[in-house]
Amino acid sequence: MLSSRHLRTTTNLCLQNDLKAAYTKKSGLNHRNISYECSKMTSRIAIVGTGEVGAAAAYALLRGSLYGELLLVDVKLDFRDGQVHDLSDATHCENSSTRIRAGTYKEASQCDIVVITAGSKRPIGKRLV
Repeated sequence: MLSSRHLRTTTNLCLQNDLKAAYTKKSGLNHRNISYECSKMTSRIAIVGTGEVGAAAAYALLRGSLYGELLLVDVKLDFRDGQVHDLSDATHCENSSTRIRAGTYKEASQCDIVVITAGSKRPIGKRLV
């Protein structure tokens, strides 16, 4: 029996092959360019923790347009949603094709890459230094 992860991977490969055929037929691109475009469109990355480090990492990934979707996850929902709105505005300024959205830990577990930038919880009044 196929696992859901294997089934998802197989589906992505089938979609990539269909896209390759369409690109080749329409524009005559070589297979290397098509493979890059297909992997860019289907890959997903999640960033857990939307503080200073998480936001900087998300912006750096956004500028490169290397991923089809960027998922932000944090326990502080208002803060996370604010970062999503800010980075969504940045996608338009940077002409990026990356889609940014808020997500849950369950959705993050299904991404291709997960970056954890969340810090440990500190007691109230305790400083970093």
